[in-house]
Amino acid sequence: MTRRGIIIASIVGLVFAIVEASLLHIASYNAVVSLIVAALGLLSGGIAGRVILGMRRMHRYFRVAVPVLGAVAGLAFEAAVTNWLTSQRVSFGPAPTTLDPSVISALVIGAIAYLIAAVVYGFAGTSQGVGVGARVGLLLLLLLAVIPVLNVLGLIGFLATAFTRKPAEATPVPAAASE
Repeated sequence: MTRRGIIIASIVGLVFAIVEASLLHIASYNAVVSLIVAALGLLSGGIAGRVILGMRRMHRYFRVAVPVLGAVAGLAFEAAVTNWLTSQRVSFGPAPTTLDPSVISALVIGAIAYLIAAVVYGFAGTSQGVGVGARVGLLLLLLLAVIPVLNVLGLIGFLATAFTRKPAEATPVPAAASE
């Protein structure tokens, strides 16, 4: 992906995250809005997963796995927040003090998907030659980018890194094996 493509993807992801955060408070009242918010969480998580990979070349499995797992994590965390907001909206009596099992299961699924995406990106970053400190920083941005409302900050961070990342260097051609 080119620098221009990463910048455009970051801006589109940021717009999705802002719309998602603004619609989140009314998602518990309307099922259609809840689906729109979930779709925006899925898209912004997937975009963040693709933007984290940067401009350097990598194996096809890394190029596919990190965005898909980021999208799954974004969708699961979005579902957890939406389910929690829905459970807090009650007609009679006080709001429940314990978490609904659907909220807990969505949080666990989101955490597992994020951790797998982090491990896969760890391997991709190693093969790209990204330093450990930069990988940790990018993984923290990815964590912010899949959590609802905080995803605005994560995608702002990805947009800032899109402007400061170094362009991809040409991959050296391996020497021919002697026979």
